[in-house]
Amino acid sequence: MADDGAESSAGEVHLWSAPDDICPDVDDIAPLLPSDEHAAAARFISQKAARSFVTGRVLTRLALSCRCPVRPQDWVFAPGLNGRPFIIAPEKYRHIQFSISHTDGRVACLTSHTALAAVDVERVMAWEDLPFIAPTILSADEQRSIATLTGDAWRRRFF
Repeated sequence: MADDGAESSAGEVHLWSAPDDICPDVDDIAPLLPSDEHAAAARFISQKAARSFVTGRVLTRLALSCRCPVRPQDWVFAPGLNGRPFIIAPEKYRHIQFSISHTDGRVACLTSHTALAAVDVERVMAWEDLPFIAPTILSADEQRSIATLTGDAWRRRFF
């Protein structure tokens, strides 16, 4: 891979995280977001959800710009088949994978130039039904890794 200011290690990923209220008002970050992202934020019913969306988009733009010589406002995204955004410009960086996840109080963004990658951020809470849910969402190896644990140790490993 040519040295274009991007990462060069195979499979290298970068994880960014921020509180979801880092952008208190969409107008404060107007120069970083195009009009279609402002419109998307305006469609949210709650201001908190809009802030979380905006924080995710701003965090993604900043994360990508830290790895590539592109200004944050110059990234152009389009929705994929499942609604997940992907890069359409600059065309030179269309291969970059990124993933955004939101939860109450936190937004995370993961970027990778060479590997398929995704991030999920969740609030860790003590749910009584976690042991019943675990078999439906964990792989067999993951289930074995928590099988001998109990209480807080089990919950920490689950998450």
